[in-house]
Amino acid sequence: MIEVQYDKVSQECENPAILLSCKNGSYFYQSVSTKHSRFEGLYSFEKDGKDWNLYKSLDSIQIMPIAETLQFIGAVPMVHYSDTSSVRYFLLDNGVLSIKLQNFYGTANLYFDPRSIYDFEECSREFSLVDCFKENICTLRCRILGKQSYDYFVSIHCKQDFEFDFDCIKEDLYPLEKSRSSSPDRGSILGCMNVDFHGDGTLYIASGRSQQESEDRLQFVLQDRSEQLRVTVHNNQQFNFDQTTHVDLLNQAYQSAKISLSSLCVDQDIGGIYAGLPWFFHWWTRDEAISLGAFLELKDYQYVKKILLKQTENFLQDGRISCRFPKMDLASADSTGWCATRLLQLLYVKSSVFSKKELQSLYDVFTHNVALIENNYLKDDLISSGAWESWMDTGDQRDKRNGFLIEIQLLHQRIHDAIDLLAKLLKITNAKVDRLGIIRDRFFKSVLIDRLDPKGNSDLVARPNVFISYYVYHQLLTKEQWESCFDHLIDRLWLDWGGFASIEIDSELYLDTYTGETNDSYHRGDSWYYLNNMAAICMKHLNHKKYKIYIDQIMCASSNEIVFMGASGHHAEVSSASNQESQGCLAQAWSASMFIELFATPY
Repeated sequence: MIEVQYDKVSQECENPAILLSCKNGSYFYQSVSTKHSRFEGLYSFEKDGKDWNLYKSLDSIQIMPIAETLQFIGAVPMVHYSDTSSVRYFLLDNGVLSIKLQNFYGTANLYFDPRSIYDFEECSREFSLVDCFKENICTLRCRILGKQSYDYFVSIHCKQDFEFDFDCIKEDLYPLEKSRSSSPDRGSILGCMNVDFHGDGTLYIASGRSQQESEDRLQFVLQDRSEQLRVTVHNNQQFNFDQTTHVDLLNQAYQSAKISLSSLCVDQDIGGIYAGLPWFFHWWTRDEAISLGAFLELKDYQYVKKILLKQTENFLQDGRISCRFPKMDLASADSTGWCATRLLQLLYVKSSVFSKKELQSLYDVFTHNVALIENNYLKDDLISSGAWESWMDTGDQRDKRNGFLIEIQLLHQRIHDAIDLLAKLLKITNAKVDRLGIIRDRFFKSVLIDRLDPKGNSDLVARPNVFISYYVYHQLLTKEQWESCFDHLIDRLWLDWGGFASIEIDSELYLDTYTGETNDSYHRGDSWYYLNNMAAICMKHLNHKKYKIYIDQIMCASSNEIVFMGASGHHAEVSSASNQESQGCLAQAWSASMFIELFATPY
C-alpha cells in the first residue's frame, strides 16, 4: 500500500496513479508502484495533416526502491521512496516532461515506446541515436515499420552518465485493459535508457514528428530553468480556493476537481475541453457543453463564450450540432440543446459578453437550424431520436432508447428559449414557441417517464434521465410532482455506496459489475459520476432537507473517488453499481465539472 498525501487529508491506497496534462493537449500518466495500463507514458499532441493525434514517447520510468508515499504539493506530484529518495514530475505547457530526482543513488531506467496512441499493430522498430552530447541533449529517432511506416523523435536533456540499450525488451501486462476486456492487454517495450544518479538530478523529455520540432520544444524549456516554480505557481494561483466546507476531504476534492478540469482545457488548434483522459482526447460537443456549467459557476464567462461560438460553427445539414470537433457525422440528439442551455444561462448572467453582431449571428444560426431540426425530427409536437443518439449511446436491440426521450424534449425547448431571449436582447419580433404543456401531458403519469417509443407507447423502465430533465427545466412540474419523481428514482436506482444506477435494478438488462469495452453494463447498470453529482444538485435545489442523506452520500463518494481512487486528483467516468470503483476514463471533464457545481450549490 502507498500513502497518498494532500495538504490536510491522507489515506493508504493500492498502486495510485499520477495523471498530468497541459494546455497544448499532452499528458503524462504513470502508476506509482506497478504498471497498470497500456495508456501510461508521455503523450504529445501532434498535427496529422488536417487532423491531430496523440503520440507516445516515454513508456515509463523505473526506480528500484519501493515507493512509500505519493504527496501532492499543490498540483505537483512527488513520490517518496523507502531509501529516502524522491521524484517530482512536472508537465510544462509545451508538453515537455521534467523529472526531478532528489537524494537518489542508483540507476533510473527509462523505457521508450514511440508510436501513435492507437497504433497497436505488431511491427518492428528501429532506434538510432541521431544527435548526442550537444549541450547535454541527445535525440532518438524511432522508425516504426508497419503498413504505414513513420518516424518519431524523442529528445532528452541529461547531465548524468547514461547508456542506451536498444536491444532491451520489457514485457508488460496491463491489468486495466485485462479488466476492461480491451485488447491488447499485454505488450513488449523495446528500447531503454539507463541513467546513473549520484544524488540530485533532473531529466527533461520532449518529442516531435521531426528532430527539429523535438529539440526546439526542449530548448524552449531549457532557456528558463525556473519552470518548476512557474508551473507550481501557475497551478495554484489560477484557482480561487476561498470557498470551503467544514470537511477537509470535500475541500480537497473541490480543489482537485478544479485543477483537473482546467488541465483538460486545450489551447491547441481552435481549442476546447477534452472529454477525458487518457482515451477521450477529443472535443465532444455534449461533454464540452455540459462541462461549461463549472465555468459559469466560476464566472469564467469569456471561456464559456469561446466554446459556445466554436460549437455554433459546427452544425450539420440536419440542423444538429456535430457530436465532435473536428466534425464527424455520428448523430447526437442532445448536443444542440445543451449548447443552447449553456448559452441561455450565459445570456442571463452576462449578456454583455457578446457584441450585438455576435448576438445577431447567434439568433440567425439558431433560428435557421431549429427549423431544420423540426423539419427532420418533429413528429406530433415531439422531437424524435434514433437509436443510441442520446448520451446513452450504447446498447443492443433490446435497448435502443429511440423514439421520444424526456430530456431531449426539454433540451429542445431550451433552444427556443435561447432564441426568444436573443430576440429580446436584439429588440426584434420573434414568434415564441412553448411546448412545455404538451411535454407535461405526454410524459407525466404520476411520475415522469423516461421515454415514449416510436409508436408513442410509454417506456416505464426507470433511468436517471429525469434528473437531467429537472436540471435543464425544473419549471416543467410542481415541487410536489418532482418529489414524487425523485422518490420513484431513489426506490429503483439508489446504490448504498452513494450513487445511482443507470437503469432500474430490477430490470432484466441490469448488470451490477462494470464490463469495460463490451459496453454491456455502460448504460445498463454502471453508475456515472457526472449524473450522481447532477442528481445531488437537483435534490439540493428541490428539497435539501428531505434528500440530505442522499446528497451527503453522493458528495462523500465523489470526493473519495477524486482524492484517493483511480488517477489521484481526477474524477473518473463511471463505477460498477455493486461497489464503488474508479472505472472508465480516469479523468472525465463532465464528472469534475458537475462536482464543482455540486460543491458550490448552497443548501
